[in-house]
Amino acid sequence: MKAYLSAIFLLLVFSVPFSYADYKQAVADYSQGRYEKAIQELKPDLERNPDWEFGHRLLGLCYLGLNNNALAANSLKRAVELKSPAFSAYYGLGQAYFNMKKYNECIDALNKGEALAAAGKAEPAARDGVLSVEPVPGCRHESHERDAQQPVGLG
Repeated sequence: MKAYLSAIFLLLVFSVPFSYADYKQAVADYSQGRYEKAIQELKPDLERNPDWEFGHRLLGLCYLGLNNNALAANSLKRAVELKSPAFSAYYGLGQAYFNMKKYNECIDALNKGEALAAAGKAEPAARDGVLSVEPVPGCRHESHERDAQQPVGLG
């Protein structure tokens, strides 16, 4: 029984840092305009956590940076479906729709983002046009929570 509990503990301990490292690297890559590299870092985390709003938001903004508007719209739409508290998700979605000449969808996305900001429900950093950094679900690192308070620019 003791060996079984030890094995579970080791599995949990060693699985979290890998996710944490991928997440931190994706944020760093995004901040430096290395969107393709950030996308590769995010994909495994999103496969493990398909309801991770921040991951879909960051993925969408990376695709937007690469001018891949269709994939950007898909990822940002998923972030919005997951009730994103960040104006950048709605703004990025509106921008992707605009670039694809889907003007009605663009207006809808921007109106939803504006309503979120006007109601005071948007993240404070998001209202200022900044992408807030959030931890990977299930990751419990003190330094991670400290880092989550640091904003990352939209690029």
